Amino acid sequence: MNGLQCVGIIGTGSCLPGVVPAAIPRQRGGVDRSSAQGLAAAAARRALDSAGVAPEQLSHVVVAGCAHGRPQHGVAALVRRLTGADRAAAFDADAEYGGFVRALTMAEGLLRGEAAGACALVVGVGAGAGAVVLGPVPRGRGTISTSLLTGGGIGAAVNDVLSRAGVTAGAVRHLLAEAGAGQEGADAGGEGAAYVPVALDRVSRRGLLGEGDVVLLCGTGSGGTVGCSLLRWAGTGTDQPWASTHACSF
Repeated sequence: MNGLQCVGIIGTGSCLPGVVPAAIPRQRGGVDRSSAQGLAAAAARRALDSAGVAPEQLSHVVVAGCAHGRPQHGVAALVRRLTGADRAAAFDADAEYGGFVRALTMAEGLLRGEAAGACALVVGVGAGAGAVVLGPVPRGRGTISTSLLTGGGIGAAVNDVLSRAGVTAGAVRHLLAEAGAGQEGADAGGEGAAYVPVALDRVSRRGLLGEGDVVLLCGTGSGGTVGCSLLRWAGTGTDQPWASTHACSF
């Protein structure tokens, strides 16, 4: 039997387009750091640092990439190489904005078939990039329920995920959902599949997420796709403010 009883987010990271310091090469491993692949790899490394997880502990790397309605292909394999996750299987998953939540759900399902202690990296790429590390968490923490729908809208998906978990809307402390400019994530450059993970990293590094808080992640995509993930926050090792992650320093 799989010893990984509970799975949840144990680290977050993000990287947004910005000025590259002169001391840091603009190219690394043959990849331009301002490209989707470069931003994704930088966000991934920050998430790994936040979680205290080494690249060789990763069993899977899943990338959801979509910006301006255009899928970003071939990113996962490069993120795997640039982060040194040589033991991990890597693949790309697309569903526009909803892609990150779907990728998160895929990675969680894969982890439950792995040995205890296995971790997965999930990256969302858009105008910037956001990443999370999934891994073992204490009982009562981590993912509570998930809803992946086609049609019905985000309201139906929210009702479905809450109903599955037996949780009331009033119990949700934080809602991170696809939104317009001026809201968490969008105003910081998190766009496309990066929106939700960039927003999550931002609130985490600001110290706004308390251990045990119920968090709802939502994304909608093309063709009426909707993804919602309800989780109980387990905490991360993040101790740096949001400002320190704003400019990409891959």
